[in-house]
Amino acid sequence: MKRRTPNDRGRRRGDAAPGRGAKPVYVFCVVKSSRTPAPPRERRKLPGVGKPRAFDLAAGLFVVLADASARDFSPEVLEPKLRDLDWVSRFAVLHSAVVDHYSKFGPVVPMKLFTVFSSELRAKEHIMHLKPRLERVMRRVAGKQEWGVRVRFDRTLAARAARGGDGAEAARSGADFLRKKQRERQAELDISSGARSAAETLFVGLSKKASAADRRKLGADEVASGIVLEASFLVEARAAGAFRTSLDRAAHQLAHAGLVASLSGPWPPYSFVREASGEKPQSRA
Repeated sequence: MKRRTPNDRGRRRGDAAPGRGAKPVYVFCVVKSSRTPAPPRERRKLPGVGKPRAFDLAAGLFVVLADASARDFSPEVLEPKLRDLDWVSRFAVLHSAVVDHYSKFGPVVPMKLFTVFSSELRAKEHIMHLKPRLERVMRRVAGKQEWGVRVRFDRTLAARAARGGDGAEAARSGADFLRKKQRERQAELDISSGARSAAETLFVGLSKKASAADRRKLGADEVASGIVLEASFLVEARAAGAFRTSLDRAAHQLAHAGLVASLSGPWPPYSFVREASGEKPQSRA
């Protein structure tokens, strides 16, 4: 399953022109910690972004930022790159690796890709403005992890289920063969029509074992490729084992519906902190 990172096309969050001598900064995340979070020992450098550093804003609330290249994040340079989905994806993975590192120090609120301010002062002022919202969200996600579940309809698996396993007994006549094929086709149709219902049952069941759940609205291309569910679950870290076991137990029934489920995580709670970073929550399907 594709890594649940902030891999949607980035939106540069600009502000007013910087003052003389001010340098732009790139903001990764905000983290609540009882000690100053150490930077990653090893990392692959993000294009146009320096070494991350954590600055204590107030009462253990740290903003993680880095110097940014004014040229690399200028509209004329950045905008063409945003149309290159491979480049955006590579950038997102590097961004996420930094956020993952700082999430080890406490509750973390990741910022959207390409969040750049004209100066460190502007970045700190913005985060301080969000402080009440950030702390409210951090209390909600403290001690929790995000797990992603994708459910895909597999026609080969559905056909096997329609045949009643891996194979079928040989037909004794041509008429038997045709009747058998007709039954299999009808069974495949029944399985296909029941796939969405089975995915819904899975979502409801897993939601009961999570503190929160988010189901992303699927695009036409995803539906055409067989994806029937793309969901995120906010789970207590101590309950992660039970959550995974629940999904494993459901796999057998899903197979009877021609479905394959894949699990990813744990990740920082990207899907459950949008309000803290100033983003509107995604609509639920």
